[in-house]
Amino acid sequence: KYNSQSNFVHNMSEKPTAAWYLAPIFLGIIGSAIMWYVLKDEDHPDSPKMVKKGWVIGIVLTIISVAWIPLMLIPMAFV
Repeated sequence: KYNSQSNFVHNMSEKPTAAWYLAPIFLGIIGSAIMWYVLKDEDHPDSPKMVKKGWVIGIVLTIISVAWIPLMLIPMAFV
């Protein structure tokens, strides 16, 4: 389709960039929620898969980081 405002209008939205995975990697569950909020209304068929992977990454990394704190405190108990 041709539009006077832009040269070309796509029939299907472009695939969301893989850079969205950086949000859950660096921000954990909060990053997953941000990723979900931005990508939930995308029309591309891969968007729901990306959001599910983002939730898994965010939850796993949050659990690892929360579990890491007590493991680091164990040696201090014997000092």
